[in-house]
Amino acid sequence: CHWCHVMEQESFRDPETAALMNDNFVTIKVDREERPDVDALYMAATQLVSGQGGWPMSVFLVSDGRPFMAGTYYPPVERYGQAGVVTPDHNIRVKNKPLVVAAPEDGDLTRFKTSVRDAVAAYGETYKNYFVRNNARVGGIKTMLDSAPRVMLVPGVGLFGLGRSKKDAKVAADLAEAAIATITDAEAVGRFEPLPEADLFDVEYWSLEQAKLGNAKELPLAGQVAVITGAAGSIGFATAKAFAAAGAEVALHIHTHVREDLIALYGFLRPSEKLLFEKLITVSGIGPKLAITILSGMAADEMVGAIRGNDIARLTRIPGIGKKTAERMVLELRDKLPEVGPATAPAVPPMNATEEDVLSALVNLGYQRAAAEKALATSTKKGSPASFDALFRDALAALSK
Repeated sequence: CHWCHVMEQESFRDPETAALMNDNFVTIKVDREERPDVDALYMAATQLVSGQGGWPMSVFLVSDGRPFMAGTYYPPVERYGQAGVVTPDHNIRVKNKPLVVAAPEDGDLTRFKTSVRDAVAAYGETYKNYFVRNNARVGGIKTMLDSAPRVMLVPGVGLFGLGRSKKDAKVAADLAEAAIATITDAEAVGRFEPLPEADLFDVEYWSLEQAKLGNAKELPLAGQVAVITGAAGSIGFATAKAFAAAGAEVALHIHTHVREDLIALYGFLRPSEKLLFEKLITVSGIGPKLAITILSGMAADEMVGAIRGNDIARLTRIPGIGKKTAERMVLELRDKLPEVGPATAPAVPPMNATEEDVLSALVNLGYQRAAAEKALATSTKKGSPASFDALFRDALAALSK
């Protein structure tokens, strides 16, 4: 049939597609005229999975014959992803075509970052050539718009909307999803064909279409992302509001804790601290307030090392943590926390009674336990035994630097 030849020409003869299918699947082609029973069975599955049926029909099965994915026409990304826009609004808001970038290999985000940067540069150059070519056709009277892509397709990963703000990026993604639905429906009954390039250019650069976008003055921090730490406090929250008012997209490291009688926000300096906090409050007997106290008493990476290393003595030095609580922390979290290198959580030599008294005095004065321990360690490196007064003076001097 017609569609068998289309799939053969577009997909099955493509070496990359063929390799993917042969490496991961046992591929079977069924002639629906010879086996109408098989065709009817999997057509019903396709209609249930995708909401529509038709040919060419592609169904992916587990080993016992049960389908887990089904659809009709699967054209190659190079054609399907570059098919063009479906309305004038799409044309002025998401450009004529999306940016297509290959998925990162084995989680290599550094190489992926480079490939995205190169792809964006190539996209910009292509758009510039498109503008020069068509602007000459209309007498050179147009001014080029920005050449940045608005939609990025990463095969095997997903679709990403791009923009100067979260709102703009969401609009781009929504329009791209609508275009995919329209093109898919068109391909199910025939073939989607966009307007010619010249017509698309005329629509994109038509003043009445551009007027839809408005000409509001861009805020000074538009296109920037601000990460606000400690945003649960009044100062942090006010800072976040100020950045947002200036046009920045604001990210907050906040945990929202909900109870029947209370909604509380807890802010964190680093994502790792927020993650550890959320793990700590799952331990029986540890609520949000105690979890904050625990985090104030020891650096997050040190605590992870102590928990994974079953260092009960180290954990019980944290204010508010007794032996039973420390044991529960180890029992319930040891296998739920990421591993840390040996240098991250160094072994801490035991303190004598005088050093314990100095540490307690520093913590009672309001110093964080981790900072007080570091200052005390600096003071005790001098070697000879020291009195409480001498150690206390030296530790305060170290903390004041």
